[in-house]
Formats: sequence, C-alpha cells, structure tokens
Amino acid sequence: MKFYGEFVGASLNIRAYIAAASEYLEDKLKEGARIWLTNVTGRVPIWTGMARASLIDISRLVNGRVVLAPLKAKSRIPQGESMGSARIITDFPYFAFEVSTLVPHYVLQEFKNVRHLTGRGSPSAPWFSFAAGQAAFFEFARTVQLPPVVYDSITVKRL
Repeated sequence: MKFYGEFVGASLNIRAYIAAASEYLEDKLKEGARIWLTNVTGRVPIWTGMARASLIDISRLVNGRVVLAPLKAKSRIPQGESMGSARIITDFPYFAFEVSTLVPHYVLQEFKNVRHLTGRGSPSAPWFSFAAGQAAFFEFARTVQLPPVVYDSITVKRL
C-alpha cells in the first residue's frame, strides 16, 4: 500500500519584506515630517522670514510647504535659508529626519520671551515650535503599522 501526499507551506521572504517595509516606512516618514513641518510653522510667526526660511530645506525634502511673508522690505529669506539644514535617513531598520536652524533669533525665541528684556522680539515667544512638531509627529507615528509579512509558498510532493 502506498500513501500519497502533498505538503504546502510558507517561507518568509526576507528580501521582499525588507524592500516593502523600507518603501512603506520611507513614505510614512515623509508624511510624518510634513505633519511636523506644519505644526512647527504654525508656531513661528509668518513675518519672521529668516526663521521660517531656515525650514525650507526640510520642506523641499518632503514636498512640504513653508509660507514666507517677511515684515521688513529688505528680505533676509536667503540668509535664513542658508542657516537651516535638513536630511532624511532611510537605512533599514533606521528611519529618521533631522532638522536644524542656526538663525539666532529663532533659537532664542524658541525658548525665551526676550521682548520684555530688549523691547524687541516676537510677542508670541517663546514659540516652542520644535516641541509642537515633535508632539504632532509622535501622535502620527503611533498610528503607523508595519506592512504585512511577505511569504513564498512551498510545495513538497511525496510519493
């Protein structure tokens, strides 16, 4: 007497999963960075062309938007743009975006209200814009789920 059978199973396709997860997480990182940018610029006054311009680099990387409407006739937007930097790192399993600004009054008014000391400055300072961006990013990040695992089927026939 002979028994015939067939075994059907699955094998995890690591390469396919890493490729799918990398693409998905990169898209989600950029979406999160746009949310971060929206919340940051929502705290920085629109007339601060130099401060807002320092965020143009991240805006370009994630296809975001920074509205610039400087208060003074002589714009310092190019100066601000040169004082900001950003980069996106997508090296599985590490995904991050880094943003920095060296605009002195942005850095100062991010944490302090200097108007009462100098008579100048933003009445809305301290801005805490990076903290607001971080909170919004983390709220978004909690909703991100990894894509489903990619399997290859295995069929073994036995006689």
